[in-house]
Amino acid sequence: MRMARNDVTDVPRKVYGNLSKRKNIRKVTINFYIFALGCLLLQGTIMSVSSLQSSINIKKNIGTKTLGTSKLTSTLAGLFCTPLIIRKIGYKWSLVLGETAAILFVAGNFYPAPYIMIPVGILEGIGSSLVWTTMPIYNIVFGQMHGLYGSKESDDYERKYTGQFFAILRSGRIFTSILSYAILYSTRSDIENTTTNSTVGLFNGTTMMNNYEHCGANDCQNPNVTKKFLNNYVPPNAISVYSLMGAFILVALCAIGLHAKFLVNSEVKNVTKPTEIDESEDVSVDKTTKKIDVSLLATLKATMKHTISLKQILLFPMLLHYGLFLAFVYSEMNRAFSSCILGVEMVGPVLVLYDVFHIGASLLIGKIIGFFGKNATVATIATLTLANYLLCEFWKPTTSTTFLVYFLSVGFGVTDALWKNSTVAIVAQYFPENREISFSVRNVCITIGITIGYFWSPFLCVGSKIYIHIALLVISVLAYGVAEFHLYRKNDTPTIGRQK
Repeated sequence: MRMARNDVTDVPRKVYGNLSKRKNIRKVTINFYIFALGCLLLQGTIMSVSSLQSSINIKKNIGTKTLGTSKLTSTLAGLFCTPLIIRKIGYKWSLVLGETAAILFVAGNFYPAPYIMIPVGILEGIGSSLVWTTMPIYNIVFGQMHGLYGSKESDDYERKYTGQFFAILRSGRIFTSILSYAILYSTRSDIENTTTNSTVGLFNGTTMMNNYEHCGANDCQNPNVTKKFLNNYVPPNAISVYSLMGAFILVALCAIGLHAKFLVNSEVKNVTKPTEIDESEDVSVDKTTKKIDVSLLATLKATMKHTISLKQILLFPMLLHYGLFLAFVYSEMNRAFSSCILGVEMVGPVLVLYDVFHIGASLLIGKIIGFFGKNATVATIATLTLANYLLCEFWKPTTSTTFLVYFLSVGFGVTDALWKNSTVAIVAQYFPENREISFSVRNVCITIGITIGYFWSPFLCVGSKIYIHIALLVISVLAYGVAEFHLYRKNDTPTIGRQK
C-alpha cells in the first residue's frame, strides 16, 4: 500500500486497467516510447528547418523574421490560449493540432516569399506553443504513472523520462540533419566540380571566402558582405531545397499519424487530497478528483496569478536567457560560424555532432541532478555556458582553426541539454499543481528570449549579442540563488536531489 501523490493528470482506464504491476509498468513504457518516437520525427524536422532559416532564407532576412514572428505568436498564444485549448481537448489532441501547424511551416519554404512565410510562421508559433507545453507534461505524466507501480519515488521516474525523452528528441534531428547534408552537399558538389577555385570536404566544407574576417563574432549581417558571399548561405540549386522540404513533410506526416493513432490522451484534473491505493487496483482514475474550471476567464486568471508569483518572477531571467541561448544557436551559430566558415551544406554535420553530445548529456542529467543536487548542477551549467560564449567572442577564425566550429557545437550541445532538463525539473518541483499553466508560462518565458534573439539578429553584431548574453547569464544565476535562499528557507517546496 502506498500513498498516491498529488498530480494534475488523469490517464484513461482503458489503457492502464486491472493489470499486474509489471504489465502496468510495461504499458507505461510502451506508451512513452510511442510518444517519444512521434516527437523524434516531427521535432527533428522542425529543428532542422529552423536551423536552416538564417542561411537558406537570408535574403532580406526573411528566415529570421519568420522565426521571430513565430516565437512572438507563440508567446502570445502561451499566455492567452494554450492552457485553455489543453484544458478543452486534452494533451493528445493539443499535441496533434500543434504538429499539424508545423507542417504548414515546412511547406512554406517551397516558395519563401514574405507574404507566405510570415503567415505560416504565425501558425507555427501557435502550434509550437501547444507542442512545447504538452511535451514536458507528458514526461511528468509517464513518470507519475510509473511511480505508482515502481519501487522509487515518482520524481525519480519523472527525471528519468524527461532525460530519455530529450535524448530521443535530438536523435530525430540527427536523422534529419544527415538527410539535409546528403541532399545539399550532393547538389553543391555537382556544381563545384565545374569550378577550380574551391574545395569541398567533410571537415572544411566549401571554402568560398578567402578569409573569415566577417565570420564569427565579427558577423554583422552587412548586406554587401551577404550578397558577395551568398553561395555560402543559400543552396545554388532550388531543386535541392524542394527535395529536402518534401522529404521533411513526409517524415512529419508519419509523426502525426503515430500520435493520432496510438498516443494516450489525458485530461487535466486537480486532486483534492491524497488517497491510499492498492497496487492491484486500477489507479488510473482517482475518485477524489474533480475537473477544474476550463472557462476562458478562469484560465486567464490562473495564468496571470502564476505569472506574477514570486517563484516565477525569480525564474524568469533564467528562462529568458535560455531562450536567447537557443536563438543564438539556431541563428548565429548556424549562420556566422557553420555557414560562414564551412558553407551551408556543412550545417547538417555540425548539427549531428551537436545532437550526439546533447543526447549524451540528456541521458546523464537526471542522475547528475539526483546525485549532486540542482544548485551545484546549475552552477556547473552556467560555467560551461560562459566558457562557450568567451570562445565565440575571442576566437579569430583562420583556415587552420576551422575545426573549432565542431568544438563549439559540442559545447553548445551539452549546455543546451543541461539547461533544458534542469529548467523542466525546477519548474516541475516549484509548481506541482496546474502544470498545464506552469509549463505554458515556462514556454512563454523561453519563447520571449527566442523572439528577442531572432528580431535583433539583423541589427546587432554577434560580438555585441555575446556580451548581452553573458550579462543576462549572471543575472539569471543570481536571481535563481535568491529564489533558492528565500523560498527554501521558508520550506515552500521540497528539494530536488541533494542541496549542494
